Amino acid sequence: IFLSHHKLGAAVLCRWFKMLLTGIITDRIFLDSDDVNKLDAIIEVCAWDCENVVVIMTSETLKRMWCAAEIASAHAGQGNVVLVSCDGNGFTDELLQMLPELWSDEQQATLAAAGISMQAVEEAYS
Repeated sequence: IFLSHHKLGAAVLCRWFKMLLTGIITDRIFLDSDDVNKLDAIIEVCAWDCENVVVIMTSETLKRMWCAAEIASAHAGQGNVVLVSCDGNGFTDELLQMLPELWSDEQQATLAAAGISMQAVEEAYS
């Protein structure tokens, strides 16, 4: 299980999720703050090393390029993407319409260099 989240909006909640899940399942739970030696491989971890990517959806999660990369890579790898809505946050038509302008050209190039295209993000978010 990979816990995808916006750090400022859900770090404590993700820690709680990990503690709770560790008590009831035997699967490994990846939380980036615990596994800093794998940060450079997060895209591959989400796509190929996780059966489930749990997305803690706060107001900023889907707008963060690395969260988008995690979701898109899990979607491309055909893993289960489990959405946990916090305070009613989730995918909206407004968010889908603003995707092309959400990240700068430099940020989009960073995603592309990591193997994540804007088309892949759009497909994962649809």
